This record gives sequence, C-alpha cells and structure tokens, in this order.
Amino acid sequence: MQTFLRPALYLVLLGLCALPSANADDSLPARYPTLQISEVQWTAYRDEVRALPGVDCKDGRAYQFICNSSEQHTIWTFTREGHHAHPAVSRAVIVMQQTDKGPAPGIDRSSHYAGNRGAFDDWVKDFASLDKAQVAQWRATQRK
Repeated sequence: MQTFLRPALYLVLLGLCALPSANADDSLPARYPTLQISEVQWTAYRDEVRALPGVDCKDGRAYQFICNSSEQHTIWTFTREGHHAHPAVSRAVIVMQQTDKGPAPGIDRSSHYAGNRGAFDDWVKDFASLDKAQVAQWRATQRK
C-alpha cells in the first residue's frame, strides 16, 4: 500500500500552493459523525465519491479501491471484499497547516468502518504511520 499511495500523495502536494492554510487543531468534518457506519452508508459513500467530477478510481493492492481527486487534494481508500477491515473507508486530505515555523503540509484523515472494529483499528494505524512518514518527507523537502 505504501508504494502506491506515496506517488499519488506527492502529485497532490504539487497543488498545495493553492490550498488555504488551517490551524493544526482544525480538522475537516468526516463524512459521517461516527466511526461505525452501516454497509449501506459505506456503499453510498463509495458511489458518491466515484460519481464526483474529476475523480480517478482504480483497484489498488491488498484488496483496496483507491479514488484520487487532484482538484480536491483528496484520496479515498475503500476496502474490497477479502480485506481484513472490509467494509471500511479512509479519506486523506492534503492541507497546509500553520505551525510555529510557518505553513507546512499535513494530512487530515477521517475513516469509517462497517465491519470488524479491531481490523479497522489496525488498518487506520497503518495509515497513521504512512501519513507521518509522508508529512516528514514533504517537510524535509520544503526545508531544502
């Protein structure tokens, strides 16, 4: 998963200059108010994202379906049948955050599950590690 997401996130980073800044404590509202959703809600969310103009969706590795919107600076990852956390979804939005050292790129992520909570938690932890590494790489590139 890591090698697939990084290039896509890097392409989204190229458009960061057009993003408004946000405070580090600000986060974008999740699609649903709770982590746990129904399978009907999960399916509706996937279908909504697929129908958005300018969104490119394709099957990813490890039983995942990935949708990317360069215009919205957003990547949605939906699990597919066979994934341990299925059905689940995670949305990553690339944002510029105001830090004590000035604006810096960050990732605002929200996720939902309609399956096994433990498997979902493990899946989200994987994203947290990837996000942390990606943001560190972007910020290191910014300092050069």
